[in-house]
Formats: sequence, C-alpha cells, structure tokens
Amino acid sequence: MIGQSGAGKSSLLNALLDEYSMVPTSGIQGCTAAPIELRYNTELRKQSDGKASVYCARIEFIRLHDWRCELELLVDAICVGSNDDGTFVKPDSKKDAARAAWDKLEQVYGRTCLEGLLELSKEEVLAQLSDERKVTALLSRESLMIEHGQVQLGSPQAVALAAESHSNMASDLKAQKKAWAKRLSCELKAFVVKDEDRTRKGDGQCWPLVKKAVLWGPWPVLRSGACLVDLPGVKDTNSVRAKVAANYLPNCSGIWIVDRMCRATTNAVAKELLGEQFKRQLLMDGQYGNVTYICSATDECNPRELWSQLAEFAGEVPGRREHVQGLFDRLDLAQLEFNALSTEEESRIEQLSLLAQQLEETKKEAKKEKREREKAEKAWPKRTAEGAPLVLVQATVASDGSVLVNASTDVEARRQAAERSLQVYGDAKQEYEDENRNSALKKRAFAKETEKHERLKGELQRELNPLIAKMRNEYATQKLQVRRGSSPVV
Repeated sequence: MIGQSGAGKSSLLNALLDEYSMVPTSGIQGCTAAPIELRYNTELRKQSDGKASVYCARIEFIRLHDWRCELELLVDAICVGSNDDGTFVKPDSKKDAARAAWDKLEQVYGRTCLEGLLELSKEEVLAQLSDERKVTALLSRESLMIEHGQVQLGSPQAVALAAESHSNMASDLKAQKKAWAKRLSCELKAFVVKDEDRTRKGDGQCWPLVKKAVLWGPWPVLRSGACLVDLPGVKDTNSVRAKVAANYLPNCSGIWIVDRMCRATTNAVAKELLGEQFKRQLLMDGQYGNVTYICSATDECNPRELWSQLAEFAGEVPGRREHVQGLFDRLDLAQLEFNALSTEEESRIEQLSLLAQQLEETKKEAKKEKREREKAEKAWPKRTAEGAPLVLVQATVASDGSVLVNASTDVEARRQAAERSLQVYGDAKQEYEDENRNSALKKRAFAKETEKHERLKGELQRELNPLIAKMRNEYATQKLQVRRGSSPVV
C-alpha cells in the first residue's frame, strides 16, 4: 500500500483490520517510518494444548556489519560532497546526496551527536560512530519479539478470536482485545514511528535501523493468508522514509495506490506512479494487472468550490446541471434572506444598547441633581443666618430675543432642577422598558426565523453534498481510468 504521506494509508489499514490504532496514524504529518507487514495469527486456530499470544510483533533490524558498510558510504558522501577539505560538515543543500546522507545519520545518532563531530576528518567520524554504544547494542540482535494477550488454545476465547467475524464477540473479550492491541501499538511506535519530540531534542531514533516490522493478530480480513504492508509515503518530506518505500515495492505481489479523493486527479504522486515509466516497470515485473487505485476521504466535500469545476461535467447527464444549479440558487436566496434578518437583529441590539447607555447617563444626572438639592437644603439655614441673598434671579434669552426672568430661592432652584432631571430619567427608563419588551418579541421572532433558515439550508446542503460528491467521484474515476487503462479504481 503506497501513496503520498498523509493520504490515509494507515487509517485505511486500521479500518480493514477493525482496529482503532494498530498501525500508527497522524493527522498532521507523515507517521509511518518503516514497512509494517500485517498477517493473520494462525496460532489461534490450533487445537493443541498450550497457550498462544493474541497479538505478536517481530521487529527485524539490519545487520551491524551492513550498517557499518552503509555508514562508511554515508560519511564519505557528507565529507566529499559538502566541502573541499573533506571534513565532516552539515550540507547546505536540502536535495543532494550529501544532505540525504546527513538526514539519515541525524535520525540514527541525533543532531547533538553529529554537531559534536563537526570539522573532524572522515576517519575520526567513522571511528566514533561505528562504535556508538546504543546503535551497537541495538543491532547486536537480529530481531525483537513483542507479545500481548495470552489465551488457552481451543478455549472459547481462542475460538471467538479466530472466528470469521467478531460481530458476536462478548463485550468483555472485545474490551480485553482492545487493551492488548493498544499495548502492542504503544510498544511498536518506538520502532516504526518518527518521534518529533526526540528530533527536537536532538536525540537519535530506532526506525532507520529497522528493516521491517511484522505483526500478527486476530484479523478476519487476513484469514485467507493475505499480507498487507503499510509503507512510508513515497513522496515523504523525509528522504529516508521515502527511500524505504521505493525500495520495498519490488517485493510486493500487488500494489494499492492510496490518495485523497480531493487531489486524486491532480496529485504529482498519482501522475508519477501511473505514468508510462511506472507502467513499463510493472509490465516487466509481471504486475501490470495488480495495481488498484484507492481514493480515500471521499466524504470530504466542499460543494461550492467543486461546482465551478464540475458544472460542465454535470451537463453530460440531462437535467442534472439545472437541478444542482437550482439547489445552489435556493441556497443563495436563503442565505440572502438570513443576512437581511441578521442585519435587522444587529440594528435592534445596537438601538437597545444606545437606550441603555442613555438611561444610565440620565440616572447619573438625576443622582447628581439630588445631591446638589440636598446640599442646598442643608446650607440654607446657615446662609440665612449670615445674611446671604435669599432670592436667586436667572435671566434666559429666548431664540426670538425676548428675555425670561425667573426669581427663586437657591433651594427652590435646586429642587426644580432635581425634579426635571428625575423626569428626564423617568422618560428614558420608560422608553428603554418599552423598547426592551419589543426587543424581546423581535428576538424570539428572529430565533424562529433563524431556525427556519438553518433548517432549510441544512436540507439543501444534505441534498447537495452527496450529489456533488458523487459527481466528483465519477469525474475522478473517469480521469484515472483514462490515465491507467483498464486497472480498477476503488
């Protein structure tokens, strides 16, 4: 199973195995770093005495001698290709052989280790890396076995696990099976997954030294003896992982090319793998009829974005283009009506906010005038005792030029001002309460209209999405079949 990094190969395998995360997955970056072979655990079908492990994994490492031979080539590529004096320095280019060699050494030994060897000669670097303790200890063994879950052969548990279907499996056994699978997956990740945290810290990792990982489990889909292989992305940004996938292909009896439906017809990987050179190689290997193109994520669909590309294709079926365009027109009209309602609702909220602000200001003014009145009333006895003027004369010039003269005591003037401010506050409060009641009715009406429009838009989207997805799938299948000839597209 091959395809671009992030195409969904590992997720597809997990779905086939009916496992949550037996094969490591990531929604952010390429995750699989070493080939993972998946096989059926035939031990569970045996009727002899003894016990069998439900899940097993064999991690196969490259030989220490082979690694030291490769190490010499990698160090030589860096020293010769990076500078003129032949010392060990990090290559500047990200595409040449020297940088690919550096990437692999960095994955194995870690950035911190390599930085400590900069400017040394080829011989000095080889001497230190060849005897590096962790790598030597890891490659001193040919393989490592990991096992989880023990059942008695011939027991009801073993029979249920070896059955053609797990749909009727007891819930407690299902839970136990899930726990065993999770523990195996966690242990497996250290050997087949690139650890970004270790990379950031500059530490080395195991996966470049792993030849492959072979997993056995109670997977009905593999009862026939089929073996599925999860390979790193063939166009992975990490050159080491990409090379692993390319080198493994000649060993496969059948090839599944996995790609996301949204990019299946334009992806560079698809064009390269389905190109003439790839076809000729398949013909020479006798595998020309053993290639299947699988489009993943077919449920991911942006109808409006796809419609601009599919409108002409839709016209190949009488009435289909007009029907779909009519749905889009109804959806646009519903959106316009909803936008008008939203604008009206925003205006209502703004008006109520302004009235609330006005109410608060008049309330503050009324309190201020009340304090001034109380202050004047308190000071009145003292003012009269001191012989202060008892009458306050105010002259106001009207707009027509006439003069209005008002004579009153200081206390009376403050009382009148306090009454006026209180009246203004009362009017503002009444206006706010009236508007608030009307606003509550409008808010409920808006909520109902919103629900109505959302329901209509939802109905239109639910009708549009499968139509557009189906057309997109038909269009992509047609393009891929033209490119691939007679090979199947799933």
